[in-house]
Amino acid sequence: SIIHESVKGKNFLLVLDDVWNQDYLKWGQLKLPLQNGAAGSRILVTTRKEEVARMVGAFTDMVNLEVLSEDNCWALFYHIALSDREKNEPNGLESIGKQIVKKCKGLPLAAKALGGLMRCKKTRKEWENVLNSKIWEVDEVEEQVFQPLLLSYYDLAPAIKRCLLHCVIFPKDYNIVKDELIELWMSQNYLNSIGNKEKEAVGEMYFDNLVMRSFFQEFEKDNLGNITGCKMHDVVHDFLQFLTKNECLVLEAEGGNNKRIVEFDGYKKVRHLTLIFAPNGPLIPSSLCNCKNLWPLATFDSKITSFG
Repeated sequence: SIIHESVKGKNFLLVLDDVWNQDYLKWGQLKLPLQNGAAGSRILVTTRKEEVARMVGAFTDMVNLEVLSEDNCWALFYHIALSDREKNEPNGLESIGKQIVKKCKGLPLAAKALGGLMRCKKTRKEWENVLNSKIWEVDEVEEQVFQPLLLSYYDLAPAIKRCLLHCVIFPKDYNIVKDELIELWMSQNYLNSIGNKEKEAVGEMYFDNLVMRSFFQEFEKDNLGNITGCKMHDVVHDFLQFLTKNECLVLEAEGGNNKRIVEFDGYKKVRHLTLIFAPNGPLIPSSLCNCKNLWPLATFDSKITSFG
């Protein structure tokens, strides 16, 4: 009713950015009140999935975006990695940087991730090491964007790697609350006191490190400008699933029911499990009892009433 009254008789432009959910019923529930807007109103949807575009009815008005030009890709990388460097810093970084940018293949997230990585590198030798890294030759990485993300990942301290990998338990497009995330890291014993820093302070430091390297985005801030929440880009989430595919599993209900979750029988080897339920079918499968190695179980959109 709030949406209905907000748009009633008015012209509006609604932008739905990075839509992942392809549940037609949910789309119908959103679209219904929007039909009360004035003629000429528009809805703009961005997505990485063609199925989503078809779901919203964009059969003729679908625009496939191309990758960034090399100049624009360089501009994005430069802004993050080099824009605040002092003029007396080592020469030659730009020429190396442009060679690195060519490996981004025009992918914005790759340029952003690499910019965050190179921002921490001060010497020409460090930049050359990244340019000449064997990670660029990894054939097993199906998505080209995973290669620059791997560079950023391998540059993390082992403790921060564990914290980042744990973020795979959240669904895509989930609003991650910073304090709750740090508490989760603590519950997994991923945080140890460093010197006079308590575990919470160490968690803050790890979180800030991941922010600086562009693993998080869409930040929520308090009145003082401090980050209180964030999201992960879908590609970053895919990347973490790629790294944890033998230990972590994310199962999501399809078509408004939990059949996929209930009938799944491959739980035995899973160590980290996330179940994303349809709202009206709260049922934990009995096969979950076979998860002898399971440590955390995360459930979303569910009021658990029974097992099996």
